[in-house]
Amino acid sequence: MMMDDEVDDGRDDRSTTSSSSTSSTHNRKRLKNISRKKQTDEPNNDHHGINPNNNEQQQQQQQQQQQQPPPPPPSSSSSSTEDHKTFIWGTNINIADTISHIRSFFDNCPSPSSSSSSTSPIYHHLLLLMKETEIYILNINTKQMREYDNSLYSQLCRYPEEIIPLLDLVIHQVFSHLFPDHDMGEKRIQVRVFNLKSIKSMRDLNPCDVDQLVAIRGMITRSSPIIPEMRQAYFMCEVCERSTMVQVVHNR
Repeated sequence: MMMDDEVDDGRDDRSTTSSSSTSSTHNRKRLKNISRKKQTDEPNNDHHGINPNNNEQQQQQQQQQQQQPPPPPPSSSSSSTEDHKTFIWGTNINIADTISHIRSFFDNCPSPSSSSSSTSPIYHHLLLLMKETEIYILNINTKQMREYDNSLYSQLCRYPEEIIPLLDLVIHQVFSHLFPDHDMGEKRIQVRVFNLKSIKSMRDLNPCDVDQLVAIRGMITRSSPIIPEMRQAYFMCEVCERSTMVQVVHNR
């Protein structure tokens, strides 16, 4: 019995030593795995990590951006001037400036035969006569326009199709302002210009005179019948009888 016990004790000692050896091998494997993980993680951290020098540079850049004052907002005057800069296509006509120049011409152009005591503009007097006669046609002497505002006269000669409608518009506004109680109905004031600076003959006309205001002097030997030009078009639907009026601009 004693021998058997000793044998059993030896087996127990072997089992304990084998178990301790296996545990130590497992621990070594774990340590090796942990060290491998650290080695694999360290280059990733170096690759994806943040360099302290870069951190300092970014902080300095942020401080500089915070110290810089914000850009001033655009002034209302600059935005308003940009809004008013509306030009007609193919011309140098600024609509707002041209309307203001025309309004100044109608409101401030003096009469050539007026005395120093009377300061009423000549075109205000002509509008008063227009109200009494109810003939809504205004003749404009371009010599007066040339003396008052030469730039406006040059625009009239170069772009008559654009300037004359603006003259009609502004003179109608002036008439409505001077006589607000006067009822014109559907009539509109039409402007006619005369007394241009340069006068040409038929033989002196050139292609550069196309679409410009030109005065011609000569003798008329033959005349064709007057061909009417459409200014308004009226359309009505045959089904619903709805109608509309369309203005014709440049024969379109």
